Amino acid sequence: MSMISRLMLAVCAVCLASGAMGRAGDGALDIILSPHNGQPALVRPGAAFEAVLTKQTPLKLAGEDGTMTVAVEWEARPDGRYVATCHLPDEIAPGVYALEAEREGEDERDRNERALHVKESFPEVYLVAHIADPVVGDGGDLEESLGLFEEIAAEIDEANADLVLITGELTANDTAEEYSAFLDALEALSMPTFVCPAATEESVRYFGPTPFAFWYGEDAYLGFDGTADGLAPPWEPAESLHYRLRREIKPARWAIGFANRYSQDFPMHSQISLFVDDPLDLLITGPWEIELVDEEGEEAEPALPWGRTPLAITPPASEGDYRFVQVSSSEARPRAPESVIDNENNESEEDGAS
Repeated sequence: MSMISRLMLAVCAVCLASGAMGRAGDGALDIILSPHNGQPALVRPGAAFEAVLTKQTPLKLAGEDGTMTVAVEWEARPDGRYVATCHLPDEIAPGVYALEAEREGEDERDRNERALHVKESFPEVYLVAHIADPVVGDGGDLEESLGLFEEIAAEIDEANADLVLITGELTANDTAEEYSAFLDALEALSMPTFVCPAATEESVRYFGPTPFAFWYGEDAYLGFDGTADGLAPPWEPAESLHYRLRREIKPARWAIGFANRYSQDFPMHSQISLFVDDPLDLLITGPWEIELVDEEGEEAEPALPWGRTPLAITPPASEGDYRFVQVSSSEARPRAPESVIDNENNESEEDGAS
């Protein structure tokens, strides 16, 4: 039995034991819009985090030691959403927690797995993994594409990465079946995973709108759709959000952007906010779909036109590739891309030589 198959059985067992049903029936976000396993909250014991819901309802955290009711302060937003400021007790144990919301008149609860990661401290030096374009269902073979993602997840787990960024084309056909399979595959990663997909109406149903930002210790990360096709939330225009979020993370030691793509038709005000006025320290993206040439007509390395933000382009996971970024007080340094296919070939050659 594969790792993903075992994890799917384990998740089902947890849900049955707790009387909870994660997300909606097809895996789309339901009552709890955030946090979730593609945009989790990272907090210390005794701190607070925000949850966004479609209605006010009691909230619980579910961890290894059982469930606990969360102390909440509610704020109603003009767009009909409700923001819950959730206060954690000082004595809460570090670990990974699901967030649960009661469904009125039902025994089952809405449950977002791996929505909360409680950490005593955040490391000064750590490893980030980037997965671009997993394209679940690529070539019409759901099982094969999931197997490739599983291999990449195993390599990332073996490297003890501290967090994972996933960007770009998550699925081949934007179907509920493919998104459900991708959500199951995501459980192969135990560390915090932040998903910034190519924006479609379906991707928003499963992972919410972009842009969004989060802090990891002293560093901050900004996820966004770097094309003209981004789907911002209805309550704030994308260009305003890019500006506001960039200002909010300005005090960070490193401000790192991650996006499905960078396109030159990305809104100009957003480009100025992220690459000119307060340039991001690094931008990590999936592969571009444009060919660049220099003044002599030769193929040129992709670069941001503003020239102030370093760029790391990760080849697609659908072809077995991924990348690590080493972060410390002195650098946020992308390593060369790696490939599970190359690793398999190297192992085969070593076995043949022995």
